[in-house]
Amino acid sequence: MESSLKNNKILITREENQAHVFAEQVREFNGVPIVAPLLKIESYGGNKNKSIFSSIDCFEWVFFTSVNGVNHFFKQLENRELLTSCRFAVVGHKTEEALNHYGYSAEFMPTTYNAETMAREFINRYKQVQNVLFVRGNLSRTLLLSEFSKHNIAYEKITVYETTVNHSIKYKLIEYIKEDFNFFTFTSPSTIKAFFKIVGDKNIVTLLNKPCFCIGTTTEQTALKYGFQKTYIPEVFTIDSMIDKMVEYVHSEG
Repeated sequence: MESSLKNNKILITREENQAHVFAEQVREFNGVPIVAPLLKIESYGGNKNKSIFSSIDCFEWVFFTSVNGVNHFFKQLENRELLTSCRFAVVGHKTEEALNHYGYSAEFMPTTYNAETMAREFINRYKQVQNVLFVRGNLSRTLLLSEFSKHNIAYEKITVYETTVNHSIKYKLIEYIKEDFNFFTFTSPSTIKAFFKIVGDKNIVTLLNKPCFCIGTTTEQTALKYGFQKTYIPEVFTIDSMIDKMVEYVHSEG
């Protein structure tokens, strides 16, 4: 099958830095990216973070569930020597690649890139875990923490980045959705919620039957909750697989 998006217009809604990488990949597959970053991501810290970083050597495991978590963690960590005894768990290959960039390797990664599988497989494999540090953003899900509590695993959480709605994109976004684009793409529930906060329900109701490509089952469930009628998720929860899914759709529809 020819790997081409056949000049279909793809609405890209993720944070600006990541959106431009996604856009380049769309162009490589002969698609037309429409970049509308709905979120802003900034480092978040404070005295509590400094306290945790100064005693990070007391943690047996450090958990990363996003590339942003890895990047902002290492941006704030001043003394990497304290990580010598830490083991690392990551949610997927992209997060692992980010960790590798800083010179560290992951000891654990789930077979499916989501928090549910990560919790189940980790707890089944490691029975004597003493102390876990969960690296998060302000909007991160708490499922892993709930599972740690159920299994009496001591943990501490550290918020290293903050995600907010990019309201400055509003007028451009409304113009974009008035154009004849072909596919929505959403990479997290937060992007969907931000979309509706920015444009409002009345501006989207006629577009809910357009194909909506989502990374992850939780993102898809959020899309369905907000009324999207044609949702698609790749088998592997990555941008590469999302593009493959769009290519598959384009060619199956002729």
